[in-house]
Amino acid sequence: LCIIRGYLSYVVVTVQNYSYLLQTIYRYISVVYPSRLFWQSVKCQIFLVIISWIFAFVCPLPHLLNHQITYNIENQTCQMPLKFSLITVYNVVIVFIAPISLILLLYYKLVRYMRK
Repeated sequence: LCIIRGYLSYVVVTVQNYSYLLQTIYRYISVVYPSRLFWQSVKCQIFLVIISWIFAFVCPLPHLLNHQITYNIENQTCQMPLKFSLITVYNVVIVFIAPISLILLLYYKLVRYMRK
């Protein structure tokens, strides 16, 4: 049960970060490309949400398959040990750096577009 809770905690963080990215993409498209209604349609938005949820459940699978999620006695949580490994770098890049970098890039482009 501990491993499943740890896995789900990584899924929740991934869903949260990628939902922020989806909101940013929607705002960018609705401001910069207001005439392209397909990207603003409910069908397209639901599709993107479903894709992000599937990605969020698939993304932490290497943690689960490599038995990286363990019970941390000091913090009383189920998580990966905080040590340098390929899976830790993968986790940081996929869950945090990629969506936040894309959010910053899109908002930067949006602000530049609005200033024109």
